[in-house]
Amino acid sequence: MVATTAARPSVRPEWIMVAIFSVFTVSNAPAPLYVLWQREMGFSQTTVSLIFISYIVGAIVSLLLGGRVADRVGHRSVLLPALVLAVVACALFALARTPLWLESGRFLIGVASGAFGAAGGAAIADLCGPEGQTRAALYASVAPVAGSAVGPLLAGALADSVSAPTSLVFVLLAVPLVVVAVPVSRTSGRPDLPPGGRLMEWPKLPAGTGSVVVMAMAVAGSPFALAGLFISLGPAMISDLLGNDTRLLAGAVSFMVFGAGAGSQILARRMSTYRVARVGLVISLLAAVLIAVAVGVESVPVIVAAALAAGLGQSLAQLAGLQLARACAPAGRGAEVTALVWLAGYGTVGVGILGMGVLADEFGLLAASYVFCTFFFLCVLAALVLVVRRRRTVDRLTSSMSLTSHNR
Repeated sequence: MVATTAARPSVRPEWIMVAIFSVFTVSNAPAPLYVLWQREMGFSQTTVSLIFISYIVGAIVSLLLGGRVADRVGHRSVLLPALVLAVVACALFALARTPLWLESGRFLIGVASGAFGAAGGAAIADLCGPEGQTRAALYASVAPVAGSAVGPLLAGALADSVSAPTSLVFVLLAVPLVVVAVPVSRTSGRPDLPPGGRLMEWPKLPAGTGSVVVMAMAVAGSPFALAGLFISLGPAMISDLLGNDTRLLAGAVSFMVFGAGAGSQILARRMSTYRVARVGLVISLLAAVLIAVAVGVESVPVIVAAALAAGLGQSLAQLAGLQLARACAPAGRGAEVTALVWLAGYGTVGVGILGMGVLADEFGLLAASYVFCTFFFLCVLAALVLVVRRRRTVDRLTSSMSLTSHNR
């Protein structure tokens, strides 16, 4: 018999949303600074990709274990250590002297982001209660996207206006992490699952609904890679291919990606899950085309349009994937199933960015950009076909899950 958590919330769910926002702000703040570190330390585009991949590896490790651990021992036992790791990551970025420091910092903030992506969303759901699950889904989706938008914009603005931007920005971002530790420490330490079984276990597809979770992973995965381009090799594309070397523009483009995503989820509140998925995937197809056109014609306005499309598409697709997965998640396995959706996104963007970095060093950034856009255009198209073919399944599972209705 599964124990339920949470009859009386110990802290407002908005505090957990703020914590998620703060962690994801740090996670993407390095985006416009890669070019500065690259010049200072003298590393290649492949190394930039590897630094970014360190974040992906950390996030995947955390997602593979964090969701299950949170369900077994309680959300607080995962979220508090994750905040500590995020503060340590800030220190590594601020003091970085070699790429290894950056890789270590990215790995740690990846672990922290993965923990908050899985356990943070589940904690919000518990604190909102059964009647507030639509609000929980909105909080859990908007907070990481909004944080991802603010981080690179702040870092880019500081990089063009202060003498030590790579240090100052991470000192500033560490402060809210320390502040939110207090309310996070008041979240429930009670488990969602009864005692027994292995504490650390790979997340598994739920029996009977595994194909639906796979569909949710496909919907959320490929658009994630298109958005992730702007926080990894995107600044190099803007500098090398478009001839604009201001850090503020690189940070602003990253802000547009995730800012558009945060706004789109609010605008989509009355849309059905099927419609959110379909619209998100169609916009992601447009983003892939615009990225290719932008680097071909060397146009800043087109890259801005591509960034907006990538952010809108990724955010809507992620929202639909999370809704679909949660609609079929068995009791007590919410964090585990949520982790699978995040895992699909991180895994896809990790493979894509690493491949693009290797191709860029071998054949040039322009050719690598075309290959990247073509590959993920096809991946997004396949996900769209899958959703359209299974519309009845999506509608049946999520008929009461428009963002303004009951969500469970």
